[in-house]
Amino acid sequence: MPKILALTVFGLNNRFYIKYFIYGVLLAAFLWLSIDYIHKNAIEQGKAGLDTTYIWFNRIWVGLSALLYPYARYLYAKIWGFFFGESEWYLGGILLLLVYYFKLMVRVCLFLFAVFITPIAWLVLYFDNRKFY
Repeated sequence: MPKILALTVFGLNNRFYIKYFIYGVLLAAFLWLSIDYIHKNAIEQGKAGLDTTYIWFNRIWVGLSALLYPYARYLYAKIWGFFFGESEWYLGGILLLLVYYFKLMVRVCLFLFAVFITPIAWLVLYFDNRKFY
């Protein structure tokens, strides 16, 4: 295997990759089923439904995002760790709900934009793993 692939694409810890790959697959399944549900309901109501090209583009995008989500999540964790480290936060109930909502929205955005975030994450992985080879 070329050294650059070992440092970038295969540079993540296996446990980390599998954990966030499963999260990505679950989110992808939810989005995939949502697209199918919207299309089926539109047809049942006598509307035109979604364009086939649109459906397949979204399916490919969701599948690719599921594969690349662990790398986007790695970059997010790296940036979060740089700014906040191992800080502990003590919050009230309502504020905690807002924080969890924010975290959920950030992770959905990471999933949707994983195609664009992953090349940056591969650069970070390259420089992080370079010292081990």
